[in-house]
Amino acid sequence: MNKITVGVVAGLIAVAVLSAMTLAMGVMGVTPDLDATVMFSAMMGASAATGWLGHLIIGRSFVVADIPCFSA
Repeated sequence: MNKITVGVVAGLIAVAVLSAMTLAMGVMGVTPDLDATVMFSAMMGASAATGWLGHLIIGRSFVVADIPCFSA
């Protein structure tokens, strides 16, 4: 695989891990005020599914933006 593909796959894994940690923290009640998906959905005035979609899109765009910086 080339570096771009590896970067995209790594970013997908990172977003999945962060999402799982967010869900786990919400279930445990550790940091209910730091739920990014709830903040996204509240800012957009939309459902929680839209907040998750925004979370995934923003996470993926950071990965794509970082590829040129780290592909030496």
